[in-house]
Amino acid sequence: MSPLAAATRRLLRDALFIVLGGVLIGLVFNGRMVVEQIVGPTPVAPPPELTETVETEAVLYPFPVSFDEMQELVAAGTLILDARPIELYREGHLPAARALPLDEAAEGVARLLQEEARDETVVVYCSGFGCPDSFDLAQQLLKAGFVDVRVFEGGFPQWRDAGLPIRRGEGE
Repeated sequence: MSPLAAATRRLLRDALFIVLGGVLIGLVFNGRMVVEQIVGPTPVAPPPELTETVETEAVLYPFPVSFDEMQELVAAGTLILDARPIELYREGHLPAARALPLDEAAEGVARLLQEEARDETVVVYCSGFGCPDSFDLAQQLLKAGFVDVRVFEGGFPQWRDAGLPIRRGEGE
């Protein structure tokens, strides 16, 4: 057998092992789904407590805001809320932002309902990606009746790191 034929044969054998290995791995991870598609799902009776009608509260989600949109919204005078603790707000915040720390949300949201129209756009930010405070505050605003609530996920760090203006020391 020529060296080219031997190399081709080895290559085909290796390819076959790779394909068979992939099929095996796929079956291991998706075997139940494959079996259910072939024979149908196994019927499972719901737990007794779920057979009754249960009222659930609707979950509302704020809209995300990109960095470019955030610059436009700040320039347009949109209501901007900083959900970080007041100490961080005083160290630096977006120019037009009002402090509304998440731990003071109950009183702050009630105050906003008296001061602002519910259909006004509201943007909330906190300490950047991975900080849940802005999302949590935004959900509270939505539950309170605000209609257009958005979250700037990049938060203060993205704004500051872009070299955009910040203010210091002011607090509400």
